[in-house]
Amino acid sequence: MKKLDTREEIDFLVRQFYKAVRTDSLIGPIFNEVIGSEENWEKHFDKLTDFWVTNLLNQVAYKGSPIVAHQKADKETGEKIEQNYFDRWMELWYATLDEHFEGDKVHRAKQNAQNIATFMLLKIKMARQTKPIA
Repeated sequence: MKKLDTREEIDFLVRQFYKAVRTDSLIGPIFNEVIGSEENWEKHFDKLTDFWVTNLLNQVAYKGSPIVAHQKADKETGEKIEQNYFDRWMELWYATLDEHFEGDKVHRAKQNAQNIATFMLLKIKMARQTKPIA
């Protein structure tokens, strides 16, 4: 089994995970609507690989604002992203990790994803409460 020690392994993780996400009946429609084309999916894979390389390998690869991106996705999909969406995301993340990987970084990837999911939902809900100043 893989250890999540290289960019190639993390790219494999991202692609396997989003393969499950794209076909999931709950969260797949949101991701497919927001990301859209195959070209955009490839960009998403690259960006998420960069994110997890930064997160798990401590190599600066990711540049961007995941909070802003998720707040925008929530707005674009009618503000329907709720806890159950993040719960399903976590189920698929854990399943992908458990199926293909072993070692310390698996635990770290799970723990970091849980922290990210909790924080992301909080920021999405906060953005819904913020009204632009006229």
